[in-house]
This record gives sequence, C-alpha cells and structure tokens, in this order.
Amino acid sequence: MIQSLLKVAVFGALIQFLRPRFRGLLAVAVGIAVTFLVHSEYLSYVDLTGDTAYLLKSYWLKWTLITLIIFLYTVTVEVCYRKPRVNSDNKMVSAPKELTGSNVNDGFDFIRRKKRLTTHAEGVLNRPGKTNE
Repeated sequence: MIQSLLKVAVFGALIQFLRPRFRGLLAVAVGIAVTFLVHSEYLSYVDLTGDTAYLLKSYWLKWTLITLIIFLYTVTVEVCYRKPRVNSDNKMVSAPKELTGSNVNDGFDFIRRKKRLTTHAEGVLNRPGKTNE
C-alpha cells in the first residue's frame, strides 16, 4: 500500500517537474540524437574510405556540440525556472508619478489631501466626547 502511494507520489512529482521543461528537453534530445547520427555517418564514411585524418577532431566536435547543447539548455530554460532570491536590501520603491498625481480618481483622494494621517489608537484617544483620564 505504502509502496504504491510512493510510486504515485514520485510519478506525480516527476510529471510536475517535467511539464514546463518538456519542449526544452525535447529540443536537447533531438539535438543530441542528430549529433550522434551525423557522427555515426562520418564514422561509416571513415570506415569505407580509410581516411582517419580528422577522426580525433570529429570526436572533439561531437562532444563539444553535446556539451554546448546541454549548456545552452541550462542557461535558457533552467535559469528561468529557478526561484528568485529574496532581496536582502528591502529597499522601498516609490510610487510612479502617474499614480500619485491629482488626476487619479480611485476614491482615496480624501486621504491624499490630509496633511497628517493618524493611527487607529490616535483616533480612539482623540475621539470627541471621551475623556482622556
């Protein structure tokens, strides 16, 4: 029972992980498959002709292409899915000018016109008809 639940959980987590990356992983698989296919065709050509002058370079080119494909996938796809880091500076960003201008009609104009805003506690303490003892 627990083993089947574990299989379902692992399968669900794998699907959730692979779903947004499917196109990128498919492109990587196709690129690597094409690289292997072209290299095997070149090896067949070398076997028929016996010309081994560029054989070492073909292996270097094959593995360089595979490494480049994986690196490009990592840079373009995986970086997009990383969680953003929390900014430790916590700098406050001021509101844009078009939002703070007088032409904004959002129902809060009466608050913007006040010179000083009071807290709830100040409002309770300064309420008319109450004695502050």
